[in-house]
Amino acid sequence: TFYDDTLRCVEMNRCLASSGKVGDGFGAAWRVKREYSGNNVLTLGIVYEAMMRWVGQAATVSALGAVVDEADGDLPNVLTVQGTLRKDNAILQMTFSDVAGLTGGNDVWIHGTDGTLHIDLAGARVRFGKQLDSGLHDITHEIADSKAGWNVEREFVGAIRGENIVKLTDFETGHNYMTFTDAVHKAVETGNTVVVV
Repeated sequence: TFYDDTLRCVEMNRCLASSGKVGDGFGAAWRVKREYSGNNVLTLGIVYEAMMRWVGQAATVSALGAVVDEADGDLPNVLTVQGTLRKDNAILQMTFSDVAGLTGGNDVWIHGTDGTLHIDLAGARVRFGKQLDSGLHDITHEIADSKAGWNVEREFVGAIRGENIVKLTDFETGHNYMTFTDAVHKAVETGNTVVVV
């Protein structure tokens, strides 16, 4: 950990240029079709799964979602989530869109009482600053992992084959992120704040 303070707010912005077309490239994007994604809208589940490792689980959520282009699918392709985290009752703000063009918004800001951590997901860059610093300092090299990369599916198949153990996305983690995506879905459908259990 780079600092030891009280978590205040986590802000996440995830804008996708494209969420991947099904089949031959025509038709709805799979991340906004319930048939393929269930209640996991866009990259909500995978981002939350990573976020749980950094700041813990959400306590409550409220959400707004819209299908702004019905030709794209039957799940929202614009989604905002607000809530609280179990850790320090911090505020959680998340925004997802696959219809926002010309944006560089793929990042996470973690604000505490003593400092701020900025994770640039698109640029694979991490910056940190303490409250009295003049700005954020690049710390990407300090946390870089030469084996970093996307290995979730490879790890899962390897675990089934008995070649390795699951290191990150075990059953409990998967259950927790699906509970979260279901709570967000319920919040969108009802307009109510939902307790994440």
